Amino acid sequence: MALTATDTIGFEPVYNKAGFPANPIEYEGSSGTAYVRGSILRMANGLAATVTYATTPQVTHPIIGVCAESKTLTTADRFIKVWQPDGQVFKVTFAHHKDMTSYGTTTASIFRAATGTADLWGIASTVTGLKALLYIYEGPGKGDTRVVTQHTSGADSTLNITVSSPFSAYPTSDSKAIVLAGSTGLSYPTNVGSLLALSSDSNLQLSALTSAVAGCSYAIVQSVDMANLTMDIMFAPSKTINGIGIANATA
Repeated sequence: MALTATDTIGFEPVYNKAGFPANPIEYEGSSGTAYVRGSILRMANGLAATVTYATTPQVTHPIIGVCAESKTLTTADRFIKVWQPDGQVFKVTFAHHKDMTSYGTTTASIFRAATGTADLWGIASTVTGLKALLYIYEGPGKGDTRVVTQHTSGADSTLNITVSSPFSAYPTSDSKAIVLAGSTGLSYPTNVGSLLALSSDSNLQLSALTSAVAGCSYAIVQSVDMANLTMDIMFAPSKTINGIGIANATA
């Protein structure tokens, strides 16, 4: 059975690094607009608006936080509650990952992908220095989490994913694993400390960085729950003209 990330209620506050929970505050929104709890909100023309996908940071559209309620605004009730990002840690599902079955291996620190999964990341040669996470959730090695250090693409039987330390048991054809990384390349890995962007599929999930948004992400990973495909994140500060501010985005 494959592990699959799904939309739940999106970004959910779990704790605040200041040591106490922060109450949501109200922002004025657009009348007639349906806001969804767990989605990221930005300021646009003085009103709260939902962020759907990040391209580049933009100071004029700052992220104000996470929507704390599902609500359609009216002219008589035009305010929406928002959790502030300052010091707040949020839990969120991770959208993009690779699910695979082992081909079997004779090397304790290599996971060979099975037939049909070669070139999953569109990489035609060896890539080293990676920091993605691989997690075996079924079969020999179950429960092992390892850092991916090298990916060598080729024929199905030679798709080798090298990890930082040996697995507890050699993966066999009964071993199933996921790798947290972007859909277009392991050059954009996911691990604690990684910078992430919103998934292009949903404003309630995160994905690995792509080349279009490298270096200007929304979130910094604090911890990863591999089995449930969730992670704890904080919104990353972004540079503004005076050197301060919170993460920003276009629509």
